[in-house]
Amino acid sequence: MDMNTSKPHKLWFFGIGFLAILCCILSIVWAVKPEVVDANSFSNLVMDGDALWFGAGYNLYRVDLIKQTAILVYDTKDVRISFVQIDGNRLFFGGSSEKQNVIWALDLDGEKILWTQEFGRSRGLFIKTGGFSVQPLIANEVLLIGEVDRFYALDKNSGNIEWEIEDNWFEFKPIIMNDQLVYSAYKFGEKDPQANHTISFADPLSGQTIRTISMPGYLGGMPAIHGNCLFVKEDLDPDPKSIEMSGAHRIVLNCVDSSSGKTLWSVEGEDYLRDSQIGFHNGMVFDVFYNQVFAIDEQSGSLLWKSYGLDDEYYLYENPQVIEELNWIALEAYGGPAKVIFLELADGRLRNEELVDNLCTPIFISQDAIYGIENALIRVDLVTGKIVWSIPVDSHYFLRRYGDND
Repeated sequence: MDMNTSKPHKLWFFGIGFLAILCCILSIVWAVKPEVVDANSFSNLVMDGDALWFGAGYNLYRVDLIKQTAILVYDTKDVRISFVQIDGNRLFFGGSSEKQNVIWALDLDGEKILWTQEFGRSRGLFIKTGGFSVQPLIANEVLLIGEVDRFYALDKNSGNIEWEIEDNWFEFKPIIMNDQLVYSAYKFGEKDPQANHTISFADPLSGQTIRTISMPGYLGGMPAIHGNCLFVKEDLDPDPKSIEMSGAHRIVLNCVDSSSGKTLWSVEGEDYLRDSQIGFHNGMVFDVFYNQVFAIDEQSGSLLWKSYGLDDEYYLYENPQVIEELNWIALEAYGGPAKVIFLELADGRLRNEELVDNLCTPIFISQDAIYGIENALIRVDLVTGKIVWSIPVDSHYFLRRYGDND
């Protein structure tokens, strides 16, 4: 009697085994039921004369700052708006739903939708990308927008995709400099010691690389352009993806000559690479290293002062903005209940004033701050702390939260 299993039987056993594994995977996925909770969000705020544009939850709003009224311009139904940007007589806005990322173009004169472009978030079985992690850039006739692993160039008039970069990890946020696209060339999963050390300059109309600059450290964060300098941050830790429990990494801010690629000066601090905007004012550069703001001389790179007295319980301080009328620096604080704190421009001394419960980066007009809180846009006098006005808006959206729902 032949005891060997025949080929059909082998295939049958293989099929049964595969189905058993698939059922186990599906049972785990189905067992993890998302908890749907009500949350609130605001996009960035954009001024256009006496009008203020922004997204709140699923809604696009225009606020008349003279009449202090909010007009609901567009309801996305299920897309949480994360950005708005004005270009001439058009406004681009977009965000994410459970299944896709979406961009719209709006005619500002008639406030009608001109086109819509959708991007699927699926990256394979049970894998989804996040929302738009790269804020929109505008270069000539293209709108540039990206997810964490892809980057797209859209025709501004039609919304058609002109070109795209796939499988590139955009930890170093792209920017436009001298009509060129600047980004880091880094394929996800690269283990080479030089991975994510190259800055690429590309033609935004075609995506073709023009030149590159090699940096010694691991690139990340939000670069900036000011004067003739490209401001770039890099991580010099031997393992830049690690998290140090005993201390942060060695982070360096470089002023790189935009023409030659030569590093003119560098300032070092302790931190992790983060998406914080760099501030500029009267020949000074302001950047955040962990829980300190550094004020740096833009020409020499000399450190003018470091802030002190910031709350260690807040591990994210971001986006320093100078308020000229008050000679203050506004600094967003996260890691606890969101708030905005203020420092003295002259020496970085912490002031007592605070804005609390902010859902977006404030904009500052004279000595007032305008920002979003739950279901309202408010204007606050920073000196008195009093609310000048509050305009109701609907900022809610539904957040699917996975985890132990017991």
